[in-house]
Amino acid sequence: MLTFEGFLFAALAITANVSNDAETRSNLKYTIPVIGFVVALLTAVGVSAAYISIHQLKRSWANKNGSEHFPRAYGDCLTSALGRTTGYGIPLAMMLTWVVLFFL
Repeated sequence: MLTFEGFLFAALAITANVSNDAETRSNLKYTIPVIGFVVALLTAVGVSAAYISIHQLKRSWANKNGSEHFPRAYGDCLTSALGRTTGYGIPLAMMLTWVVLFFL
């Protein structure tokens, strides 16, 4: 996602510096942030789906009472929450950035 977003930022910078057709530049000024927002949103949905799968696996494992015999494959609640911050935080930050750029 970050590589793709970087290419979009570069495209936006190039578009902003080109002084050719004003209509094309204006259209790209709005299209590029929308694409960036959608990519970040889809990434956030994918991350959320991964964490839902992990949560379901943990619940299934706990229901089988197998957790007493093997070490946990995941951290405690705090560690798990801290691990999710970048997975959710980066796409949300990118979505916010694209919204701000859209309205500039």
